[in-house]
Amino acid sequence: MRYLKIYVIIPIFTLILVFCLPPKNANSDNSNETVIADVDGNPITLAELRLAINSLPVDYQQMAKTSMSQMMLQQLIDLKLFSVKADVENITNKISYRTELKFLVDQLKREHYLRLLYAQKITKDLIRDRYELLIAQLVNDEEIRARHILLETIEEAEAVVAQLNNGADFSQLAAEKSLGPTASNGGDLGFFSRESMVPEFSNIAFLLDLGEVSKPVKTKFGWHVIKLEERRAREGPDFDLVEGELREEMQRTVMTEALVDARKNASINFREVNLPDLLSKE
Repeated sequence: MRYLKIYVIIPIFTLILVFCLPPKNANSDNSNETVIADVDGNPITLAELRLAINSLPVDYQQMAKTSMSQMMLQQLIDLKLFSVKADVENITNKISYRTELKFLVDQLKREHYLRLLYAQKITKDLIRDRYELLIAQLVNDEEIRARHILLETIEEAEAVVAQLNNGADFSQLAAEKSLGPTASNGGDLGFFSRESMVPEFSNIAFLLDLGEVSKPVKTKFGWHVIKLEERRAREGPDFDLVEGELREEMQRTVMTEALVDARKNASINFREVNLPDLLSKE
């Protein structure tokens, strides 16, 4: 049953375009133009099969290229059979067909234009430059490791500070008195960045010297007594882990800039119509 699901997960958009777009020009890759089957004299090319396979989720693509390649070809044959029937019924002259095809072709044009734009404006070197800039910003930042004791009232917090000033052990007091979930490990919060805590907490914690204990600090969670344990330079992720995310971020920027430029140079006119009223009518 798992294999049968492949039949229904090829996007309709892709399958329509396989047979509706004009043929490629003479400069196309000859191997892609290899005819692998025909239906009543209508050829199915290797390029069409590749397009259908590449439209599948990545997990299915390798299987579709090997053990399931014949099944994929059968799907294209089935589609071609219906395409031939549609020609007999003169479907292509119906307004609804032409409207939908135009919409799909516009989508495909947009995707191919964006691919071209991304290839021109986003390179591996530019992505790495962006990465290095972000890492440089992180290096100038830092993380700290701190402990805290969370209490309900300022009076309780002041009493804890007094005990600590008299030599009480911070971890032991945290285990005994803290209301927070870190009480069981002596109030240890581990390493954290400035923005990962509420500002009231971070503003005090990052000003402490190593081993210093704060005065009571009020946040929305209650009253905290904080002790600074360690400082270190903030470490950034490896390039390979964030390359895809950075590429997507740069693609969004390129697309937005292209749209702003296109709108600025285009003549766009809106008709005086009531869209909700028109859309409510079939």
